Amino acid sequence: MLLSTPAAGADPLWGFGDFLGPAPVPHVSAETCEACHTEQHEAWSQSRHRGSVDNPVYLAGFAAEPHARCMYCHAPGPEQSKALLRQRATLVRERSLASVPKTSLAHEGISCVTCHLRGEEVLTPNAGTTSDAHPLRHAPAMAESSFCASCHEFLGHDVVDGRTVLNEERLQTTWSEWTAWRARGGEGTCQGCHMPGKAHTFRGAYDLDYLRGALSLRVEPARGRLVAVVESRGVGHSFPTGDVFRHLWLWADDRPVARFGQTFSLSFSEEGQARLRRSADTSLKPFEPARVELPAGTRRVRVTYHYARDGEVPESGPEAPGHIVELAALDIPPSTPPAPRRTR
Repeated sequence: MLLSTPAAGADPLWGFGDFLGPAPVPHVSAETCEACHTEQHEAWSQSRHRGSVDNPVYLAGFAAEPHARCMYCHAPGPEQSKALLRQRATLVRERSLASVPKTSLAHEGISCVTCHLRGEEVLTPNAGTTSDAHPLRHAPAMAESSFCASCHEFLGHDVVDGRTVLNEERLQTTWSEWTAWRARGGEGTCQGCHMPGKAHTFRGAYDLDYLRGALSLRVEPARGRLVAVVESRGVGHSFPTGDVFRHLWLWADDRPVARFGQTFSLSFSEEGQARLRRSADTSLKPFEPARVELPAGTRRVRVTYHYARDGEVPESGPEAPGHIVELAALDIPPSTPPAPRRTR
């Protein structure tokens, strides 16, 4: 279920509303675009959009819950999703796309056509652009954050009598987080941060320099103790955001002392129907530093980023770095003993 709606006055590029199937985009390979758009193609080929299906975190999640609707954002084209769903049992068992023919567009994930092609027209956010190679349509909504919302916010589901039934619980909530940030005075768009200079690398959680630059860690004295202050910097949504199992841990030496992220709990009705609901959200919010008192004698604090639930994916994989990375660390020198109190 895709939740976004076009911005006021914008062309409804997707018009998905209640759409529950693959995106109606043509069967065209990104290789078709490479000759004329070499730089963009090279950037996209290194992006997480390109690896939206064949990365180990997604495949582990799909193995746990192999719902067809997962494919409609990760492999939006009809040919893509159909090819993958035909191999659903194998994907669950092997957590690999090895069984999918190499010629299948399924391997391209979220490609050029997902965002740019509607019918015979290529969409562009750039006014006045012309091309002799194909028809162009100016689509200013492509430069608006609402264009990203369809895949970056969606509803959860319950399993009722063996069927998947959508519920009211929003799982990924990046769009809502961004609108809340804007309401508090934040300025900027998704594209402005994640596509600087219109780069098609789509910088995000797997760009470690980018990720580390978005986090601040410092230690301050407070009431005779030390407090770690953790906050996001220039981030227009919660940190972490996106996949519901991403989270941060704050460590005091080798001891975890605070978790930042969402928590979901699984319960069952009297009829035995499974219900997954958000039970807590301690993600870092814009403008809201988190302050955590450290145990006495702490000598080192650090923050680690976890891409998935512990044990859900291997420590490393061919398409991604280890699923736990260190974002920040500080050494705390031994404190000077306090001066003795004087009595009169």
